[in-house]
Amino acid sequence: MTLERGNRDLLMAEAYEILKSYRENVPSALIDFPVLVETMPRLTPLPGHTPTAVNASAVFPAPNASRVVYEASTDSMLHSYELRGTVVDRYSEEDALVIATYTPNDPREFITPFGLNQPGRRWR
Repeated sequence: MTLERGNRDLLMAEAYEILKSYRENVPSALIDFPVLVETMPRLTPLPGHTPTAVNASAVFPAPNASRVVYEASTDSMLHSYELRGTVVDRYSEEDALVIATYTPNDPREFITPFGLNQPGRRWR
């Protein structure tokens, strides 16, 4: 896992440099096409913040799902809630997968079979 993550990080750094060069050089080449330049995707996100995490609890309603309910955020700028999980022994942000994403107006409940299809797996 560590070797794979290291290889991924090297590839991401190389891709970033290529995209950065693209963003720096394409506008001058497309000077006659300002709409194309204006619609180029951003390389990095606009400044912002990460909202404070909310409390969540989970139960296992048999036979094959986890039900996760969570409190509402008090952040007025909240864009969405994400349920993340990993299939490794310890949670790591780098290894986490986004299982589901909901808007602030959606019901505050995730129902997922994530991680339950691994026979013999111990959960902490």
